[in-house]
Amino acid sequence: MILPAVFLCLISVSLASDEGACYVTSEMEDECGSVFYPIVKPLLRYFEVCQTKDQKNAELQDSLDETNLKYSKLLEKHEEVHDKLNEENTKYRQLQESHTAAQREYHKANRQNARLQGQNQKKDVELQSLRAQIAQQAALITQLKEQTSDLKQS
Repeated sequence: MILPAVFLCLISVSLASDEGACYVTSEMEDECGSVFYPIVKPLLRYFEVCQTKDQKNAELQDSLDETNLKYSKLLEKHEEVHDKLNEENTKYRQLQESHTAAQREYHKANRQNARLQGQNQKKDVELQSLRAQIAQQAALITQLKEQTSDLKQS
């Protein structure tokens, strides 16, 4: 029953358009309305749902684009921080190497200082020994001078 009414409405609308006028009788309009309204109303609701979903999809797409932009910026920042971390690690390794080299030099200087202090102590002992010998020799010289002077007087 719906199909013939739809065809009737379409024929009457096409006839009205063939005549160059868009006028239809109110009876035809009521008949078309009673047939088309139950068909068109669900379609309109469907279009409304589609439009709402399209808007939601557009909002979600905008949100996704914004999130992707934030992600890209964060990724760039991460790369910058990662590069900076690599630079700092390189500097740290260089400082460790410098520190190790300085420690080696320090230990070498300490060993040399200890060796020189040992030599210095030996030289101090030698010096004291030589001073003691000089003092003995001076005493011997003084004794010999006294003996010589005693011999000259006798």
